[in-house]
Amino acid sequence: MICRWLFRLQIFGLFFFFRYLCNGAEWSYSDPNNGPDRWSQIPHSMCSGTYQSPIALSRASSVFSPELKTIQIYRSGSTKTQNQIVNSGHSIVIQFPNDTWFVSFDGMFDKKYEVAQMHFHWGKDDERGSEHTIDGRTYPLEGHIVLFRRQIYPNIKAAESAVGGLAVLGIMHSVVDTQNYNETIFSLYQDFGGTLNPNFALKQSYTIDEFDLAKVLTFLNPNRYYRYPGSLTTPPCTENVLWTVFTDPVPVTRVQVNQLRGLPSPSTEKHTSLYDNFRPLQPLNPEGQLIPRVVYRAAASSLPIQSLTSILCIIAVTQFSLRF
Repeated sequence: MICRWLFRLQIFGLFFFFRYLCNGAEWSYSDPNNGPDRWSQIPHSMCSGTYQSPIALSRASSVFSPELKTIQIYRSGSTKTQNQIVNSGHSIVIQFPNDTWFVSFDGMFDKKYEVAQMHFHWGKDDERGSEHTIDGRTYPLEGHIVLFRRQIYPNIKAAESAVGGLAVLGIMHSVVDTQNYNETIFSLYQDFGGTLNPNFALKQSYTIDEFDLAKVLTFLNPNRYYRYPGSLTTPPCTENVLWTVFTDPVPVTRVQVNQLRGLPSPSTEKHTSLYDNFRPLQPLNPEGQLIPRVVYRAAASSLPIQSLTSILCIIAVTQFSLRF
């Protein structure tokens, strides 16, 4: 009852609160004047909150849940569509058409979570780049498939600042020596690699043919992942994200990662090429945490809808407490 009341109150309050968010605020990864250490100073951001992402994930610090189910990606309809690739200045973004791709966390195909976009974080070299770490290991590239809670919100714009509005699938990438392009996950993305060049100007976009997003899961084990409540990893760092980070890394070649590293960087950064676009690790449970976060670990099955609701309730309670 309390959770339901707080959830409704938060929807009402956040509607007004996030009208004043920092949509136009300038931020960077490399400039000490507006880099990650200063994000908390952006007006109305939540970057100094207690449910921040990314975090260090490990088997030792997580709780095994036999209830976590297989992650499934599925398509709605059969009409052929196209995707947009955009250089946002902070990452490369693949935007998916509305009402096309969905993700199931509970074995039900009822369009609870719709896929909005996919983007990447990478480092200058192979020793860094991912935002999360797994058992102390950092990867050179991390992909994020961003979802919004279609069951409640009509589009990602409405969901991105709302309680329980977002979910993200985090995918680690490891560099392999194979020369066979078809053995890497980039082979799924159609003309994606062909757009990655130094002439890909900021805010420029390309149209590419659609690809089978569900095949992403054939490169990893969809039963092995971590689940926790967290935030966006870029300003305004909104704490309304249900995170699912897969344990198994998927392969890319060094040539493919170097294509990303060769993209032009915005003027807000200290270097001309786009790299090191990752946020430093955040504490799982900082001092003063109202309700400690728990990271769940899956093996072969999934959090039922009751447990998913519990995690979203924790996010709502935390957001409520931060405002008072």
